[in-house]
Order: sequence, then C-alpha cells, then structure tokens
Amino acid sequence: MVLGRLDTRYAPVTKTTYGMVFFGTPHRGGNNAGLGEVIASIARFALRKPTNDYLNVLRHNSFLAEVLRKNFKPLQDDFHVLSFFETLPMGKAGMIVDKESAELGLSGAKETVIGIEADHSNICKFESQDDEKYKLVSKAICQFVREAIGSWAMRAKETKAAFPSTDLTNQLSPYYVSREGLTQELDRMLVQGEQAQEGPKIVLVYGQAGFGKTQLVRDFARKQLKYGSAFRWLDASDVGKLKKSLLDIAEEAGLIPERFAVEPKDSWSEKSIRETLRFIGEIQQKWLLIYDNFDVSENESTLLRNFFPSGSHGQIIVTSRNRSVASDIDAECLHVESMTDQEAVELLGKSAKMNPRELDSQARDLQRQIAAGLLGSHPLAIAQAGAYIRNLISSSTLGAEERLREYIMRFTAREAEMLNAQNGSLVREYGRSIIASWDLSFRNVLDKNPVAARLFLFLGFLHHTNIPQDLFARAHDSKREIQTQDGVILEDKPYSWMQDVLVDEHGHSGEWDASNLRHCMGILESYSLIRITKGPQYSIHPLVHAWTRLGNIASAEDLEANAHLALVFLSRVGIVDYQRSPRGKAVHLKFISHLESCIRFAQKQTTLLELRGAQPQPKLRSRCLLELHRLLDGQALNWEMKVQQLRANLAVLATVSGSVHDGLDCPSTLKAICLLLKYIRIYNSCADVVAELSAVMLSLTPSLPTRDERGNRAEAHLEFLHLITSALMHTATPDEFDDAEIQALKWADDHRGEMNPGFYLSRKVYIMNFGVLAGFNLAERLLRLTEFLVELEAELGEESTLTWIIRCAIGRCLMKTGKKAEAVSIFKGILDQCPTLESDMGFVVKAASYALGTVFTGDKSYRDLLNIHRSLKEINAAELGPYHMDTLQEKNSELSYESKLLPYEQSHEFPYMIGFNSIFLSTDQNACLEQGDITILESALSCKASGRESEIGPLWDGIVDQSKLLPSTESLFQSFTLALETAAAAGDRQGYHSISSGLRKGSETLRARMLTHGGRESKFEELKRLRNLWYRLTTLHEAADASSNSGDASRIASMAESIYSDVGNAPVRAQPTMVWLVTNYIMWLFQLKPFRKTSPVSPSFLENFRKMNLKYFGAESIMTYRIMGTLTLCYRMVGREEPAIRLEDEITKQRIREGIEVSRGVTYRRLKAAWTMETLVNAYKRREWYTETVRLFEIVIEAFKKHFGIAAEETMVYVRFAIELYGRLEMDEKIDEVLETMLPVFQEGGDEQQQRLTDQITSVVKRCSNTKQDAAAHRVLLWLTTNGNLNIASKIVCLRDLEIFAGRLGKDDLVRKYSEERAACERQTADLEQSNA
Repeated sequence: MVLGRLDTRYAPVTKTTYGMVFFGTPHRGGNNAGLGEVIASIARFALRKPTNDYLNVLRHNSFLAEVLRKNFKPLQDDFHVLSFFETLPMGKAGMIVDKESAELGLSGAKETVIGIEADHSNICKFESQDDEKYKLVSKAICQFVREAIGSWAMRAKETKAAFPSTDLTNQLSPYYVSREGLTQELDRMLVQGEQAQEGPKIVLVYGQAGFGKTQLVRDFARKQLKYGSAFRWLDASDVGKLKKSLLDIAEEAGLIPERFAVEPKDSWSEKSIRETLRFIGEIQQKWLLIYDNFDVSENESTLLRNFFPSGSHGQIIVTSRNRSVASDIDAECLHVESMTDQEAVELLGKSAKMNPRELDSQARDLQRQIAAGLLGSHPLAIAQAGAYIRNLISSSTLGAEERLREYIMRFTAREAEMLNAQNGSLVREYGRSIIASWDLSFRNVLDKNPVAARLFLFLGFLHHTNIPQDLFARAHDSKREIQTQDGVILEDKPYSWMQDVLVDEHGHSGEWDASNLRHCMGILESYSLIRITKGPQYSIHPLVHAWTRLGNIASAEDLEANAHLALVFLSRVGIVDYQRSPRGKAVHLKFISHLESCIRFAQKQTTLLELRGAQPQPKLRSRCLLELHRLLDGQALNWEMKVQQLRANLAVLATVSGSVHDGLDCPSTLKAICLLLKYIRIYNSCADVVAELSAVMLSLTPSLPTRDERGNRAEAHLEFLHLITSALMHTATPDEFDDAEIQALKWADDHRGEMNPGFYLSRKVYIMNFGVLAGFNLAERLLRLTEFLVELEAELGEESTLTWIIRCAIGRCLMKTGKKAEAVSIFKGILDQCPTLESDMGFVVKAASYALGTVFTGDKSYRDLLNIHRSLKEINAAELGPYHMDTLQEKNSELSYESKLLPYEQSHEFPYMIGFNSIFLSTDQNACLEQGDITILESALSCKASGRESEIGPLWDGIVDQSKLLPSTESLFQSFTLALETAAAAGDRQGYHSISSGLRKGSETLRARMLTHGGRESKFEELKRLRNLWYRLTTLHEAADASSNSGDASRIASMAESIYSDVGNAPVRAQPTMVWLVTNYIMWLFQLKPFRKTSPVSPSFLENFRKMNLKYFGAESIMTYRIMGTLTLCYRMVGREEPAIRLEDEITKQRIREGIEVSRGVTYRRLKAAWTMETLVNAYKRREWYTETVRLFEIVIEAFKKHFGIAAEETMVYVRFAIELYGRLEMDEKIDEVLETMLPVFQEGGDEQQQRLTDQITSVVKRCSNTKQDAAAHRVLLWLTTNGNLNIASKIVCLRDLEIFAGRLGKDDLVRKYSEERAACERQTADLEQSNA
C-alpha cells in the first residue's frame, strides 16, 4: 500500500483495495510499551535466540516505526481494516499483541477488531472447519468480503440509472427484535450459496400468520440495501396485485411500451410485465425481490414461477403460510415458527416500552410468563399485548411488575369468556392465546370509541391491504342515492354508526369531514390492529382481519349489515368513477380486490347473496347487484367464483330484487332480466326460450321513461333486440335471421341519439357479428360490414376493440366465401397489430388464430400460431385458473401446433381433430355431450400423445377437485325459473298480465328442459367416473403394447371386455361421454407405430362401440363415422377382408353422396365421410397398403367422373393420389388408362376447359414429384406434352421438366432428346419474335 503511493506502477493496487486483514499484527505499543518493544518480543519468540543488537534495533522503533509513521498513516483512512488479536499469553513471553496493540485507531466503522481465544503462535492455526475459532474467523472474513462487494456495487450504482428500489423507511416495526438464528439461516441460503447458482436463488419463508415472516424479511432486505443490492417489495397476495406491483416497477423504470400509452398506466399488460422481468434479470448489480403474502389457492400456486425474472445476480424471497408452494417454485425453505423465549421477552419489553435495566428478576419472570407462556411466543400477539400494556395500564401509578400482573389478570379473565363463546377455525389453527389478546384489545377500543370498533369490524369485509380512504369519500358523495336507490337508511340501526364517519364539514353542507374517520383509524392503529400508510390507506394483518368476522365479537345481524354496507359502497365506486371518466380502469383496479373479498366473505358468512324461500326478499337492490356484476369483469374474479358461476347468480338476484322492490317496468329490473336471459342463452337448447322471452319484454320498453337515474329506455329495447338475434343464430332460417338483424339494426340507427354512443356501437357490432358466426348470406353481409368498418374507424379509431371485432368478422366472411388470400391478410394483420390479448381482444386473436390454423402450413406459420395459443393459455391460467375450460382449450391448441412442428412420422402420431371436436359437436347438434367434458378429455389425450404423462395426474385431480364447486345444471335452472316467476308476479301486480303470461310460459318451458338434465350424477361423480375409465384405458394401452411382442391376446381381450362392461353398466346419462373417450383413445392407438401391424383391440370390441355410437350420436354423427373407419382398419389388420371391404364401400358411398349434394347446394358445415376417408387412407398408406388404398380412390374417381367430369377439381383431387400410388405399385397401364379418359377434353373441349385440365395434370405431376415418384411424373408429363395442345411456351417448360425427370431416372438418351426438342422450340420462338418485330 505504501509503494502504491510512492510508485505509480503500484497505484492500481492501492486504488482497488477495499481493506486488509491482520492476524496478531502490532500497529502500536501496548501495555505502556512502544511498538518496537512489541516487535522485539515477537522476534525473540520466532528466532529463539536473536542477538541483542537486533533486538535493540527493533525495540527503539528505528526503521519500521518511521516507515509506518511517515508513509502509511496518511493512507490508513482510505481502507477498511479487520484485525484479530490473541487473548491468551504465550508462556513466559506473556501477551505479545493485545487489543490495544492490534488497533490502528481508524475513524467510525472503518476498523473492526476481534479477539481470538489463542496465543500468538496459534492465532491463525485451526484444527478443522468445525473449530469454533475457524467459524469465528471465517464468518468475520465473509462479512468483510460482502461489505467490499457491496461497496463496489454502490460505486457502480452511482454511475447507472437507479433501479426503483422499495423505500423501507418506517417499514420495520420500531419494536422489531432481531431473530438471529433465522437471519443467519436466511443469509446462508441466499448469500453464502449464491456463487454456485445459475439463476436467482429462491427461498420460501413460510409459517403461520403473525409469526413475523414479513418483519424478518424486511430486516434482511434492509441489510442487503446497505451492501448495494437493488431491492423491491411485491404484494403477492393475489395474482392481480402481483401484476400491479410489477407494473409499478415498469412505470417507475420507464418500461411501459409506447403502444400502451393510450391505456391507463396501471392496466394489466402482459407485455409490460415480461419487459419488467427481463429488465430485472439483466441488472448487473445484486438484486433482491420479495414476494410477500403468497397465500393463493392451490390451483393458482403454480403460476408464481411465471413472474420470476432470470439472471444470476438475483435473490428471491417468497413469504407464505403454505409450505407446498416450495415445490411449485423450486425453493429452499425457511420455517418461521414461534420466537425463542429470549426473543419473545425482548419483544414484549420493547413494545410495552419497559426499560430492561429497570426490571428486577420478578418482573423479568412475569415478562417471560406473558410472552412465552400466555402468548406462546407468538410475535403478533406479543406486539399487541405490549401495545395494550403501553396504552391501557398506566405507568404513572403502577410499577413494571404491577402492570405485568394486571395484564395477566385481565387476559386470563377475557380468555375464559371468549373461549366459551367461540371455538372457530382461528382458535383451532392459531391457538387460544392470540385470539384472547386481540379480543382484549378490541373490547378496549369498543369501550373507548364504539364507532372505531364498528368501523374495524366493517373493514373485515374488505381486502386486508390498501383500503383507501377514498372509499368513504365516494360513499359520502352518494349518501342520497344509497338511501333512495339502495334502500340503506343510514339513520337507522344497524347502519347508524356510519353517520359519524360520513359526517359533513361544519358549515359546509355536502363536503365530507374526514377527521372523524382519521381519529377512529388512529385509535385502531394505537392498538396495533391496523397500519396506516400513504394515501392514506389502511391495512390489517390477515389473521386479525379474519378474526373480525368471528361471531363472538359481532352478531349475525351486524355481520350482515357490515357486508351490506361494504357491497353498496363498492358498487358506488364504479358508478362515480365511470361517470367522471369513461376510462376508469385505474380506479376500478384500485377497488376490485376489495369487491372480490367482500363478495367472498358475504357468501361465507351472510345470506345476502342467497335466495331463501319460495318468495325471497333480497336486501341488496337490483341497481347495486347489476353494478357489482359489471365491476366483476372476469379479470379480477378469482377462479373459485368463476366456477361457482357467481355472475349468473348475481343476475338472478338482480332480477328477483328488481321485481320485488322496484317493479317490472323499472329500467334496472329490465337490465337484470336481459342479463338473466344472456345466461340462459348459454345453453343452446334454450335459445328458442330466450328469443320468445326477449320478444315478450320488448312490448314493455315503450312504457318506460325515456331516461332516468336507473336506466335508459332505448338501451333496454336494443339490448332485447340484441338478445333475439343471438338466439336466432341457432333456431332461425337464414332469411328469418336476416329479417331480424335488419330490423334490429334499423331500430338502433333510428334511436341512436337516445343512447350512449359507446353502447349503441357495441351492440351494433355484436348483432352484425352474430350473422357471420351463423354463416348466413355472407356475400351480402360482407358489403354491410365493410361499410360499417369505415364508420367505426372514423368514430373510434383503428385500434378500438370494436373495430378489431368487425375486421375479424370481415375476415371470416372472406374465408367462407372462398377469398382466402384476402382473409389471411386480415387475420395476419390482427395477430401482428393487436395490442393485447385481454378481454374481448383475446376473443378476436383467438378467432384469427383458429382461422389461420385451417390454411397455414409450414414451420414458421405453425410456430407463430403456437406462440399465440401459448400466450392465451398463460393469460387464461392466470385469470381463470389452470383447469378452466378456456385454459385447457388453449393448451390443447398449443400441443396440437407443437405436434405439427415435429418430423412427419412423429406428427402423425398426435390425435386427430384435437381442438376441432367442438365444431363437429355443434354441427351434430348433439345434446348428449358437453363441450367442457370433451375439452378435458382432449387435454388428457394431448398430454398423453405429447409425452407429458406427468401433467395428466394433476390435470385429472385439479378438474375433479374443481368440480366440487360447480353448481348443478338443475340448481341453475331452478334459480332461473324462480327469477322469471318472481318477475311474472311483479307484472301481475302492475297490470302487465300479457307479459306475465309470457314470462310464466318461459319458466314452464325451462322447467321442462330442466327435466332433461335431471337424474344425472353430479359433475364431481361424472368426472371421477371418467378419470377411472381413463386409467383403465391407459392400462389396456400398456398391456396391448407389451402384447404386440409377447402375443398374449387373451389378457387384452379380457381387459377390453371389462371396459365395455363398465361403460354399459354406467348411468345412462354418463355413457355418451364415456363412449366418446373410448372411441377416440382407441382410434389414437391405431395411429401409433407399435400398432401398425398388430391391432390393439379385437373387431368385436369395436363393433360393440360402433353400436353405442349409433345409439347415442346417430348414423350421421362424426363419432359414428370415426368408429367405422377404425373398425375397417381393424378388420384389415386381422385379415378379415370381406367385412373390411363392406365398410370401405359404405364410407366411399357416403363420400360420393356428400360431394354430389354439396354441388347441388346442400349445406354441409363439415364433410364427415370425406374426413373419415382421408383418415383411413393415411392409415393405409403408413402401412404401405397401396393396393387397398387405390381401390378406394378408383371407386370415388369413377363416380365423380360421371357426375362432374374428369377435369373437375372434385375428381382430380383423387386422381392425383391414385396416380401417385400407381407409380409406387409400378402400374403404368393404370396410369395410361386414367390419362386416356382425359383425351376427349383436349380433342373436343374448349380452350378454357383444356387449360383447366392442363393445370390439373400439372398438379398431378407435382404430386408425383413431391412424393419421389419420378417415373409416374415423367409418364404423365410426357403424355401432356404429346396430347395437351400446348402452346410453344408451355411446351418448352414441359420439356425442361422432362429433362429433369429423365436425369433422375438415369435415362441420358432421353435427356439429350428432350434437350434437342427444347432447343428447337426455343429457336422457333426466337424466329417468331424476330418476324413479329
């Protein structure tokens, strides 16, 4: 270091040195001895018998002391120093370097001096790594190194853009007690092992609520900040809040993409989140992310990993009550349990503000009795007990010991009283002591300020974090409406206490005085019941939050009143915000977690969201329920509530409440009925009922006021017209639908000025889109859509969601009218430019990707579609849950496109029609199958075919568990009919008897339809049965695979017979889905390589299931065709040619019928026989059964040749395949026979007909060339060149191709011949051009 100052060559060493470590090094004299004396002592020991002259030189500080004094002392403050000194004397030499001698005397924290229990000779000698001296030294040096690294990180941070770290100021409790054991373990997991970690190091800190996980992690983060780490605190209590936390980083770091500039800054943008994660992963300094309070449902726990950044510089801590999260995120675990007795006593002393120096042994024993005994060393309970002692047991009149005894007495009395009244889940889970502690604090708040206590219980029906003061401000602004529209009289019990919170400012009527609220919140904070943060916002510990809803502190009436108030207040948030700004997403997201929590708690602990009795009297009014329905936009609603169909229940409740309280002719009641009909419309079998009821309600809208505070007459009328057109998609002829659509659109245009512009345009878009989905009169519809698109773009802009929907509809029309190139251009534009995959835009992107999937080929196109469906799957998994039907549909599409990117042989082992079964189901109009069941079975089959066996078990378990929450179809229909009957009764009371009659007729029809769904097992039982069948099939699969080598057919036959018996003995309504599963699984087995030569099942097994398919699905169903094709293949494989030929003839007969009927104008949404024949042909070709395949083609060619002619595309598509196979079989005479049938076209046909045939023959040549049938390609092309009446330019092209084929066949003489002929033609062309010139 000294040389670095004296010589520039050594300067870099000095500049890059953080500090130095010294062992037993004397920096100055000790024990009144000079430095030279100390050094002389060391020399005397080391050299044993040094000369006296040498010792004198050292003793008198002659050289070394001078160097240190003049040169090192000016430098020493630039470094950090860690020094170790001995604490034991060294024999007669005594203490060589004591603490005083080892110190340099640097300023502040620059110097650390540590004593080691050793003499000077052993100060740096250790027996092993387990030596306590070694542990002490290594720990100190490691800490020294980390500080050095942190120092350099801080220097680097000063030169770069700052990472938006969380400010931890005032975030750590002032009474926090360091938990050294846990802190050291966390340090070991994250810091000491980080060098070997490729990605971020992940630790799950788990334990019961209130055990101090968050405070522990905050303390760790605070220390990491000192070492220069970037740090961010993320709220992971639900997926929405986690997204919001990541988007906050994106906003602060300037990562929001420009294309989202028009959206609110805190909208959920998946792209911004991905960019944030990438940004964090690329940070070069150390970073730490804390995902706090990750206590979501097990179905969502696998999602957290999606929100982790990569990068090797990071550390991630997740706090949760659930240890099982660790396996989902691949984390090391740190279990936070009760504090040690010492820590617990220290925390109680700090929180009660008791000076430990003033406590005698008895007081300390009482502290231990309270902290470790009564409160079980529970940190949260201890902190609250300390707050109670600090605030309520006077320190001015009582000493420390007396105050502690007083607390024990009060606690014991309240504990007994509380536990006799309540034995709920919190008591069982968290123990009695903490409940009594909270109860004691609450009772004192109740005595001190009853309004604060009631307010605290009210907060229990909101989310436990970030409760905004603005909620109360908005409720104050809506006090009059809350009374007149929502039926809540704030002056009356049990709501009257809220009057003191929503009080007006003195002398300023209409202005809210927030001081009462702040005073109440201050009292609650003083008892550690809540925490106040910026905003102001209020948070409650989740355990305390749950405790507020226990029956022992609030009556059932009070709980229901609190839930009622909370729901009404939250329903007013959306109205106020959306009235002020049409883009109110920011505020919507601010309150949505509170709404979700409130509904969940109200469902669990009140009857507000239930219909009770034959004539229910709901407390919640229709307006409130409708607004709650609107605010629950799907993105915020948790998956359990989606499964329970909460939004449908809200529609039912709104209809009943509106009918009872407001009457049938109230706009909000009509809106509720309209919403109810939309949910009934989900069941296709009820579309006619929806159309009829909507027509009935249309007769009521003219009697409504034009506009009032609860709705709009014109909007209600258009909503019913919109419903009618949606229902007619499934029940009307094309002409009937067109008439209804034109009538609805004309009415909308005539009354446009009476409606909100956005509402008018949205309903017009949806009505026009229905016609496209139905596939009616697309050519005319295309013109109307194109004109409307211009209007939309002018009014809403090119990036509006409604504009995208119409573009997609235009693409569909183009696709279905044969203009594929234009349609592909539109769909690709949608995928390239669509700004988001959320909400309705997700529907648009999904429609575009499915449309492109029918025409795209090639790796890049499939890869693009794969990425789209993967993104949609991830979004759905996050918002709807991993086992929601929409998520599974996207997963099925993802796996299907993955298979298309595999090599040819592997791709043909993926099950056919994955993702398209629902299309055939809707075509068949079959009520036996539910699309959701088919999606589940497709997903299991896709995972099996893709080698993802490990995902199948969790899939089935998740689906079955989720089904426990599903309401039965019967119960839904019962609630629908009850709502309609309540509306009919309201109509009778008001004199609308004809409308009431129509409503009752609709209700009776629904009840009759309900009987068709009755008698079924619950969905839970159905899915369990399907799961068992699945595993039976996989066992059969494994046995058949093994049997293909061993030849043990009898065991396979027995297993197959058992499966058939299980299906036959199942409840009748369960059988169709089971038949579907068996048919598709067995059909897939025939695609697999092990079963190319050996059939996995017998023909009799397939014959039995063919009969069951006929029974449940009918002769024209795709399922019946599919089993027929599989049975045909099976007969061929077992050598039974006669029944195989009989089935082949039936399939080709139906294929011919389909082709001819389509040419006559018969509409087929899917050509089932054509698909079956194509599948059968592919199976034959993979087995190289070319003769059998040719026979099928010859039958169809002969029939189509008679009906369409040889040159028609319908015929030539099969000619192409036939000639390819003739080439494989070297059947040249057959090729010549086919070609001779074309000769009359060239001899007698017109120019257009000849050109069309020339193009078709050229396509035959290409087919043969692509399949390497060069001899057949050469033969066909030579025939065309000789007989095709080609012009000279076409002849030159043909001759050039003939040269290529002749070369491939090794016929050099023909190559020369064709070359000469081509040269002659080219000279002839040149002469002709010169003559023309």
